[in-house]
Amino acid sequence: MHSGVSAFSGHYTAHIRKQDCWYSFNDTNVNKLRGKKLNLSKEESLDFDPEASASSLPNDGKKKCNRSKNAYMLVYQNKAFIQSTKDLQPSPVPQNIVQKVSVDNEIMSAGYQDTQIKQTEEMMRVELKKDQISEMWEGLKVAEDSSENFYMVPVAWLTELLKDWSDIKPIDSRPLLCRHGKLNWSQPSKYKVISQKQGEFLYKMFSNKDTVVLNREDGLCYECVRNQLVWRRQKVKADEDNKRISSLLSAANEKKASVSSKSSTHYWVSKVELRKWRSRVLKPLEKAAQPTDNDRKGETVNGTENNEDKDKSFDRIAENMEEDEEAFNSEIRCEHGCLDTADKHRQLVPQSVWDIFLEYFPDAISFTSLEPKCAQCLGDAQKLVEMEDQRKTLVKEERQLLSDLASLRNRPIVGSLTTDTVYCLSSASYKQWKAFLRNPLSSTLASIENSTLLCPHDKLCVSPSDESSIILLWPYEWDVLSSHFPCSMVIQVKAAGKENDTPYITVPDMCPGCLHSRLLSVELESHVFENERIYVRLLEEDSKESKTPNNMEDTPTSEEEIHSECKKPKLDLTQCGQTSRALGAPALTGSLVSHRKSARRKHVRGDKHLKVSSRMTLKDLRVELVKLFAIAPFDQMLTLDGRKLEGDDMSLTELKLYPGCLLFLKGETYDEGHLELALLQQGVMEEGFRGTGLMS
Repeated sequence: MHSGVSAFSGHYTAHIRKQDCWYSFNDTNVNKLRGKKLNLSKEESLDFDPEASASSLPNDGKKKCNRSKNAYMLVYQNKAFIQSTKDLQPSPVPQNIVQKVSVDNEIMSAGYQDTQIKQTEEMMRVELKKDQISEMWEGLKVAEDSSENFYMVPVAWLTELLKDWSDIKPIDSRPLLCRHGKLNWSQPSKYKVISQKQGEFLYKMFSNKDTVVLNREDGLCYECVRNQLVWRRQKVKADEDNKRISSLLSAANEKKASVSSKSSTHYWVSKVELRKWRSRVLKPLEKAAQPTDNDRKGETVNGTENNEDKDKSFDRIAENMEEDEEAFNSEIRCEHGCLDTADKHRQLVPQSVWDIFLEYFPDAISFTSLEPKCAQCLGDAQKLVEMEDQRKTLVKEERQLLSDLASLRNRPIVGSLTTDTVYCLSSASYKQWKAFLRNPLSSTLASIENSTLLCPHDKLCVSPSDESSIILLWPYEWDVLSSHFPCSMVIQVKAAGKENDTPYITVPDMCPGCLHSRLLSVELESHVFENERIYVRLLEEDSKESKTPNNMEDTPTSEEEIHSECKKPKLDLTQCGQTSRALGAPALTGSLVSHRKSARRKHVRGDKHLKVSSRMTLKDLRVELVKLFAIAPFDQMLTLDGRKLEGDDMSLTELKLYPGCLLFLKGETYDEGHLELALLQQGVMEEGFRGTGLMS
């Protein structure tokens, strides 16, 4: 007997008859059914909760009932049968089976004896190898007071040799060498000193053409040890001088020793050099002291060293390492070779501090406190200040004359032109001009670029009514803007006469083919999105909109209509047109005012939103809507802009959905149990019943 909403979930019980009595088997509970008229075909009230996760939970004092989300089977045995078979004697084993077991036992005994023999032989071999290794290890040792020659081998190779010398590789001493081909002083734990006898034997037996023999005569690399000592000694000296410089500068600040312009005992030093001079001194020496850097001069091949630089002083090393770096104090020198005009990047130091710097940097660039600033840089700075003042004045003038353009008020409307000619400005140039008004000093606006509105045929490929690509300007606005910035291309829109079919004409002419291609590409791009929000509104059964999608007149069906319902700021036509009429712009009428639409969507009670991507299919969207509205996918009727969405395998791009669109949903809402059954009909199965083949 099954209890549940479907064959994919629920609970199973059994009724069994014994001696004219019926018993109910419900997991571990076995109860006798009483009564004369038993309706065994009717489902019982099992108090079963399919969402429970515990295996045995009490139900308000009722009998316990085992619950599980996975399929299982419970087997019952008759106690009387088990008791009756308890005293039965086992049957005799057949003779053929006894013989077969005896043969198998003999084979197993023989195998066990062979294993014992092999283990004994292996133990003897291990003991012999242990004695040989001990004897070899004793022969490797070198007496402390011995004057004989000794050899050095890698510890890693020697470890492999002591483990098993049957398949040992040749000695590779190259990891122990410095860049000069000598023994690396920084890796004493990676090589082992062995006796002369064993060393000659090992290098003779396990060497090839690339093996470098290391013996007592080689020793440590003189060059690497000397560079290391020079670096350590120089580091100590630099630390002490750094403390001296800090104390001298502190004393100078306490005495207010910022010398007047008539004194020459103080020098200008870059603040960057004051912070990093120690690193500049020690970095090349530290690199020279690294024993494994193969990019330095003096590199050797197979132990043959180039002794050209063997006796270098640390000054010579520093010179070679810094030959590509700029001179000390070069940050405060301008491109003309004079003192830079920026005072914030430099600091005055006394003669004693400057003398310390000269010890490390003899070729340092010096500027005394009497050094004048670069006259050419001062002139350029003055010109820059004048240019900034001009830009600020220009911005002030444009804000006053082009206030309507800056706030996109009183824009010309194509098809209702009250003047003969208006001008076009690309949206990219308009954004640059707006950035220029906000911050004229950092703006890069140099000219008006309208060439982006033209196709390869030098014709207009954008419709003048496309507000996302073109901003229409009155003649007086174009005159002001073009007088301040040069224009690459003048694009005009003129009112057409009565004899023309179109209300306007453009100069240059429009290119129909390129315009059509551009519109198609723009439309395609609008339907390709990722993780964008769309809105869904559920229609009631008695609503008029649910009967015919095209009759949705009272409810906005797109983002544009939703925005049109938002409140618009009131516009004082008198104040807006005052400046325009003063400069020759036409007076405004209510029908010619173009309001700026709000980007905020009007909230409607009952609307729900979800984030989707254009790659999703309509079937994926229906599954997501099940979670929001509890409507089965096959009962969902979706409409967008009056058209029904069909084709579950079609993507949202193919269905022409766009970010912010409003979908209308009609369908029957299910309760929890019926919704589960509806989902199961769509192929969604419970985890515990997968693979049982119940529906096959």
